[in-house]
Amino acid sequence: MSDVLASILIVDDQLDNLRVLSKLLSHQGYDVRAARSGKIALETTKLDPPDLILLDIKLPDMSGYEVCRQLQAIQEIQDIPVIFISALEETLDKVQAFQTGGSDYITKPFELDEVMARIRNQLTIQQQHHQLMQKNQALHQEIQERQRAQEETQLMLRMIQAVGEAWDFETALQITLQEACQTLGWSYGEAWIPQGNQMELKVSQIVTSTPKLEAFASQSASLSLTRNTGLVGRVWLSREMEWVGDLLQVTPVSFLRTVDALNTGFRSVLALPILQGNLVLAVLVFYRETTLEPDLHLRQLIRAIAVQLSSLMQQKKAEEGLRSAYLELERAAKIDSLTQIANRRYFDECLRNEWTRLAREQQPLSIILCDVDCFKAYNDRYGHQEGDQCLRQVAKVINQSAKRPADLVARYGGEEFAVILPNTPLEGAMHLAERVRLGINDLRIDHEESIVSPYVTLSLGVSTVIPHRELSPLTLVRMADEALYQAKNQGRDRAITKIL
Repeated sequence: MSDVLASILIVDDQLDNLRVLSKLLSHQGYDVRAARSGKIALETTKLDPPDLILLDIKLPDMSGYEVCRQLQAIQEIQDIPVIFISALEETLDKVQAFQTGGSDYITKPFELDEVMARIRNQLTIQQQHHQLMQKNQALHQEIQERQRAQEETQLMLRMIQAVGEAWDFETALQITLQEACQTLGWSYGEAWIPQGNQMELKVSQIVTSTPKLEAFASQSASLSLTRNTGLVGRVWLSREMEWVGDLLQVTPVSFLRTVDALNTGFRSVLALPILQGNLVLAVLVFYRETTLEPDLHLRQLIRAIAVQLSSLMQQKKAEEGLRSAYLELERAAKIDSLTQIANRRYFDECLRNEWTRLAREQQPLSIILCDVDCFKAYNDRYGHQEGDQCLRQVAKVINQSAKRPADLVARYGGEEFAVILPNTPLEGAMHLAERVRLGINDLRIDHEESIVSPYVTLSLGVSTVIPHRELSPLTLVRMADEALYQAKNQGRDRAITKIL
């Protein structure tokens, strides 16, 4: 996009909000549009889809929830991230926003820094999603083109299938050596990989193991060959296949291991490069115990195999990169970027899953809601950077306190945190809550503006229930929230329980 970072549609019937947000976002380099009703928002989104939508819930003609639902029903625009901005602060309102397809939720009055951070976060996730989809499409197209080119022989089909199923690059090399040796009648195969300025043996395959073959393989593993040195180095430099039909007819200069190969029982050798453009990914070397002068058809077959293997090896490299990118994207979708613990969306997902499981098993489910006491005053006194650092320290203490693999610690929103404790009765949840509270006290983070203590403290609400059909996970969250409210009213820096 040239000088424009992204296009953002603001949907709000309040002119003051539109002016403030439009001015802020335009100043940051975003292309900003505004709509004062749900109908106009839907029409403009269909005609010219923005990269992100800031959506108020209370609109004159329809609710923001309905606007979001209609956006989700249109395939071409359903992936546009929607951030709700509303004065509604109830948990049910926020849950409904996420259930209708919202990506995030900001309460009014909003902090401009928070709005910008959340916008950047959603745009980053969206960009990563688009990049991943593009890579998937490119990879899919590459595979289709490759499949159309695979017309040579059953050997190529089997090899391509086997290599295609390999998990990574080295496994693909191992399968290639095995298939080629067994099908073409080669006794032994090696894969040499560039390591800086040298070639080193990475994978070898012995068809029929003998002491001589094992000794030859061990010797190969101890070698490092430079460019243009011996057969492997020469093929590395030339990027061309080389065939030695009879080792008795070559000089030690052209093939450095002639004596060792002949003593092992080899008589002919083939070396072919696996290429990615001009880059040599590997040099494959095959040995056999009889002489073999290749005819034209055999040469064409080997060249075709080399071409196809080059494409497949590139695929393995691409898949490794794509797999890493996907795992990182999946992690980013579940993790709160500030505290590196689970985010609110993943908390909701886990809570639903645990509720279903424990309803079936009829075992207790507990949650703890935590809130940093007087955190706004902390931010006002020490600044947002120190506030962020405080939240990181608090998250670390909570995360370290919940030690079981099944426990989940999440940032619930702002300075609020939540802990899901499956198979945990109220006593166990209260014990953990108290351990968390004391752990925060032990941090002794200065808080001169607190009305509770000279240090940062935490209030906690704890609730437990055995899930069943007549209840929902929201019931458990509501009880914990009410307990947290009581803890605040009773002086803060304490844990309060509430059950049905």
